[in-house]
Amino acid sequence: MLQIVSLLPNESLDLRCMDKIFSTYPTARSRPKMVLRPPVMSAFVEKASPGFVPSDAVRLSREEAAEKQWNFIKNWKSSWDVWPFTYGVGSLSLATAVSSLMISNHYRKKLKLRHYGRISMFIPTAFIPSVLIVILHSKFVTEEILLQNECPVCIQMRAVVMQTVGGIIYPAAISPFAAFGYSTVYGTYRVPLFKRENLGEIYDLWRKLSRPLQSRLLFMWAAHVGLAAAITNAEAKSLFRIYKKARLERDTEKEFMM
Repeated sequence: MLQIVSLLPNESLDLRCMDKIFSTYPTARSRPKMVLRPPVMSAFVEKASPGFVPSDAVRLSREEAAEKQWNFIKNWKSSWDVWPFTYGVGSLSLATAVSSLMISNHYRKKLKLRHYGRISMFIPTAFIPSVLIVILHSKFVTEEILLQNECPVCIQMRAVVMQTVGGIIYPAAISPFAAFGYSTVYGTYRVPLFKRENLGEIYDLWRKLSRPLQSRLLFMWAAHVGLAAAITNAEAKSLFRIYKKARLERDTEKEFMM
């Protein structure tokens, strides 16, 4: 299927994009193309078969098409129609930060760290994953929705996996060992030294401290899965909704001009 970036009236065309196509496909015949065609705001991507390319089409690279799509979203007249793109990734980042802080605070409390090393521990265990979620979700989920290159289920599963890793697995793996290190430095809890002969003791201590967290981890995981799936689904529905309105507006404009 061909990907067409349709323009609403008054959109200017960059003719320098005429000969640009995807470079990730081995032959020109097999390459999906992004093209522009004139139809009161920005461009949007549509699907079409290679035999039905508009005569006034302009080919775009993947990056240019993605930029057009983002501009289309940002310039849409109703902010309510595009709220998943405006607030969705922020809510995922916030959820990641909250669950990461809860996991980190659990081990800090168990090891009696109080205020020791609070900021320096929260940066790698909570701040970094919350920022990475914004970058990864925008690039590998939202952008794929805008370009419509993959199946919706595949994109949704990718969002769920990234949210699970960023909000649960990463902080659950990093936080206990960071807390062990700080408790050793500040002497707040007797933690075995990190030596090969002490690995058994360290593992037993980790199990002891982690057992009370298991039920909360399961709840947080379910919340992350539900939120990631819901936001991804809302982004897709939002795109289709504004497509429908944009096509209606474009067709109405055409009828009026005729």
